[in-house]
Order: sequence, then C-alpha cells, then structure tokens
Amino acid sequence: MVKIKEEMLKNLEILPKKTGVYIFKDASGKVIYVGKAKNLAERVKSYFQPKDNFIINNITHPISFFTQKIASFEYILTENEIEALILESNLIKKNRPKYNVYLKDDKSYPFVAITENEVFPRVFITRNRNIKGAKYYGPYTNVKTLKELLNSLRKIFKIRDCKKSSPGKIKNSVCLNYHINLCSAPCVGKISVEDYRQNIELLKFFFIGKNKSIIEKLTKKMNIFSEAQEYEKALEVKNQIELINNLNKTQKIFFNENDESSFDAICCALDKNSNFVAVSVFLYRNGELAVINNFLVSNAGLANEKEILSSFIKSFYLEVDNLTPLIYTPFKIEDVELIKEWFRSKKNRKVEIKVPKRPDIKEILNMAHRNAQFFLEKKKFEKSSGYSKVFNDL
Repeated sequence: MVKIKEEMLKNLEILPKKTGVYIFKDASGKVIYVGKAKNLAERVKSYFQPKDNFIINNITHPISFFTQKIASFEYILTENEIEALILESNLIKKNRPKYNVYLKDDKSYPFVAITENEVFPRVFITRNRNIKGAKYYGPYTNVKTLKELLNSLRKIFKIRDCKKSSPGKIKNSVCLNYHINLCSAPCVGKISVEDYRQNIELLKFFFIGKNKSIIEKLTKKMNIFSEAQEYEKALEVKNQIELINNLNKTQKIFFNENDESSFDAICCALDKNSNFVAVSVFLYRNGELAVINNFLVSNAGLANEKEILSSFIKSFYLEVDNLTPLIYTPFKIEDVELIKEWFRSKKNRKVEIKVPKRPDIKEILNMAHRNAQFFLEKKKFEKSSGYSKVFNDL
C-alpha cells in the first residue's frame, strides 16, 4: 500500500464525485502530473491503491510507479468533460509535468496568428505557438505564397501591420499605409472596433475555407449600401468581392469547407528503451500532400500508442482553428468521442477521427509511420552524437 500523509489522506476523503482536473505535486511543490476525470474522487483515490490493483480503464497503468513522489494534490472542478479536457491540455502545456505526455514541435513550418485578445487584432506569420491570446491557422509549407496571400488579404480588409498590441506607429498620426489604402487606421479612430473586428472575422473565414460565407456577407453589405444610396461604399465592397473571387481561383494552400479530399494522417513511432517517441502528421489539402510535420513527444515511453496519439491530438489542435474535416489514425485512440465533441462545441467544426478502410489511405498512414521512424532515428543520433548541439553552435 502506498504510504499517504495524514493531511493528504483527509483531502482524499473529501474529494467530490464530480468532473474536473487533478494536479499532483512533489515535495518541492512542483507539478509532476495533470489528469482529468469524470469522477475525481474515484480517479484520484485509484492512484493510492496497492500496485497490483492499479488499474485504469482495465489497463494496468505504467505511471503507477510515481505515486510515492506525490506530496500533495489539487483539483479544479469543471462544468463537463470537454471543459476538463481543455483545462488538462492547457495545464500540461503550461507546466510540462515530468510524468505527462506532451509534444515538442518541429518548428520548420509557420502558422498565421491572429491576436484575438487585442481590441484591434493583428494578423501575422509566426513559428511561435505560445503567443498569449492568439488563434493559429496552419501550418503552411510555402512561405512565399503565404506572404503574398497575407499581403493580398491586408489590401482587401485593411488590417493593420504595426507590431505592438495597441495600434499606431506614429503618435497621434496615421502612417503611410493609410494614405496608400492598405490600412483602416484604427490608431486614430478612422474605423470602429465593430467594423474592424468584422473584417477580422471575414479574414478568419478565408483561413478555414468558408469562402462562400465571405462572399454572401459582403454581397449583403454591398446591397445595404446600395439601397441607402451610398454608392461609393457599395463600390468599395464590390471591389472586395472581386478580389476575394480572384484569390479563390488562384490560392491552393487552403482547403474548402467539407472537402473530403482534405485530411490529416497521424502516426507515431516508439522506442521504449530510450523513452523517445516521434509523431508524423501528413496534411493533405484538396487531394495533395501539402505539409509533413514531425514532432518529438516527451515522457511517451510511459504510455501506450493510443494514449500518445490522443495526447498529441489534444495538444496539436488546441490552438489551431482551421481544422481539417477528417483525421485518420492507425487505430482507435483514447477519448475519441470526447475530442470530437470538443471540436464541435469549442471549435465549431465537425471533425471525424477514423481508422481508414480504404487501401490508399492505409498506405498514406504506412508512409507516415515510416517517416516517424526515420525522424525518431535522426533525433536519437543527434542526441547520442551531440550533432544538434554542434550544429546550433555554428
């Protein structure tokens, strides 16, 4: 039986039988594990049962060995399991606990970030997925095309490109971009917060493939101006519609809404001896392979493949908003229905997570698995030889 401190024993007895997240800490107060549970009392108490009885979901869990290191615990109640899933993912991302599975991403491909927490949001390309309050769209492999596209969208929606959270490059004055019709000058009140954020919403529609919705909303806006005999404004919106239609014909780095030929294929490769795990994500857009992303997953040697892919999907898609309509995995993962419900309720997207039956999709997953194995061997070599450190020092 695990030896439990008297104070912690009292806390175990008063645990609520409700949904939430539990946080284990060591003697120094450092977070060492974060988990979620439909019934907090039942789940947390299970960690302190005799080792032979340490079973979760009918599986003897490999993390049972660390219970001796638990000095205290906390819990946070949530309204439902989806809120618990999101909170768990955020806490793991923030604390990187020693015994949780979490990913270290390969930052070779950029994302588009929109700083939604700002009054007048910015839109820019970045490889940093830890910007507070930002929503992310991507990743994208053709940086040049992405820059050209973003410049085109700035011209259409006149989104500011100043670097600070508050708009403005020159105190109490507009910058050159306003004079050449590239910015709406929110810094001096040339556009209202409501109108500016409506433009941001239309831009976001573009990144998630809702191109028809953009045209419908702009057409409605144009007709309102026309009926009010504000012909100059109606003409400006008409020009926006034409520019969006031209972009729809030329851009190929995004997928259309409900496009069945756009999907993500995810596989992992494990090395239990070295505690190394690699995950490869093949992103197919409009039937073509658009991006290959590789990731290292920490502490995954303590988990099985179903847990690894489940944890990866929660982490990878946590901040990404342009979700593909379909994700393929080689086997059914943990929490699959909960994750799908999270996508639907919080991301406003219906996403299917499936094990493929078609031979061609199975072969794509086989390629992703081989790619993950190659990436894993590469990272193992870099660690054992010190190659990556030497390369970074050059």
